[in-house]
Amino acid sequence: MSDSVENTEDSNDNLIIRAYNVPSEYTISKFHDLIKENCSAAQLESIIPPQPWDDPVDTCWIIICKNSKTYKSLLALEDIWLKADKNDKFSPAVTFLPGQQHDLPHIPSKSDEQLLINQFTPT
Repeated sequence: MSDSVENTEDSNDNLIIRAYNVPSEYTISKFHDLIKENCSAAQLESIIPPQPWDDPVDTCWIIICKNSKTYKSLLALEDIWLKADKNDKFSPAVTFLPGQQHDLPHIPSKSDEQLLINQFTPT
């Protein structure tokens, strides 16, 4: 019984999706709107865009879903075509792939930041 509970908890912890080929001019709200247009039931916890110093060609956006239904729906969608003609081989498409916990960027807390500043400040 405890194994099934642990498996359920593990599956709920990983609701992270990587989205590739998001146009560089997109904002978080524009990308959120695009997702809602194509998956109206999507409930998102947050969307994390690439950092400005990341390579825009090779970097993904991170989507954290609120529930497993949204997670499964976006993965089942696979792609969102940005042009109406899905048969056009050169039409850009946003692609969704499963993510993992280590895909989340590490953002130091204020206390961590202060410790680093203190460590490298001459006395």
